[in-house]
Amino acid sequence: MIAMPKTVVFILSHNYSGSTWLSLVLGSHSQAFYLGELNKIYSKKDFRPCALCTSLGRPCPYLHEVRQIHASEIHGFLLERVGKPVLVDNSKRVKWNARVLNDPSYQHKYVHLIKDPRAIYYSLSIRNRAEEFDKWIDRNAEIAAFIAENNLDAYRMSYDELAVNTEEALIRLNTWLGLIYEPEQKEYWRFEHHGPGENGATSAFLQNSRASDQNFYSNHRQTAFADRRWQEHLDPATLRAITENDEVQNVLAELRMQMTETGLRRV
Repeated sequence: MIAMPKTVVFILSHNYSGSTWLSLVLGSHSQAFYLGELNKIYSKKDFRPCALCTSLGRPCPYLHEVRQIHASEIHGFLLERVGKPVLVDNSKRVKWNARVLNDPSYQHKYVHLIKDPRAIYYSLSIRNRAEEFDKWIDRNAEIAAFIAENNLDAYRMSYDELAVNTEEALIRLNTWLGLIYEPEQKEYWRFEHHGPGENGATSAFLQNSRASDQNFYSNHRQTAFADRRWQEHLDPATLRAITENDEVQNVLAELRMQMTETGLRRV
């Protein structure tokens, strides 16, 4: 068997796009390791290097004292420490990815995950942050430009194709990464995951989760589901305003995505 080359998979997305779920599923592969939102290790705010180990009141066997490693060297260091050839970094931000762009010690792979702007608007509105919707436009345009300008090895996918046709989408994605899909990946909560950051997806295996939308995720704990709440709760005027927004349409055209009645699809 040909050995898998050392690889870091960087998830790029706007918040609330399903990136934690995707990174946990990828990190559940036998040759991969989930790192969570690794950039948070270098944040001065609410420093918790590993959500799982913090919840269990123990030092993390993988992420202890990593803050002393320079950010530009952290992935190479962790590839050696964890002993698996593939790391999955869900930091999402272009700024973070630019810091580690030129490390030649491993293969760089980028997944641009896009969630329907109507779903994003709903997620922001229930957090009283609907005025931040323009960030979906800006963030996805920024990611697309970062990938194009640096000629990165990137894979673009929508939350909807992952949530609705999960197995088919994961087979394609794993193949692109050079991995053989393992059906157990879908039940990511059966595996131990280490890394900073917690939300609805991590609440499937964390006790006393601090997810902001905990009630909804508690009702779907340790199950596979597609979040379609926007279809039930957004009024027709709001839906029309989003679908007719020229900036939204321009970004989707650049990403080769299109809104349908049920979500995003490739065009």
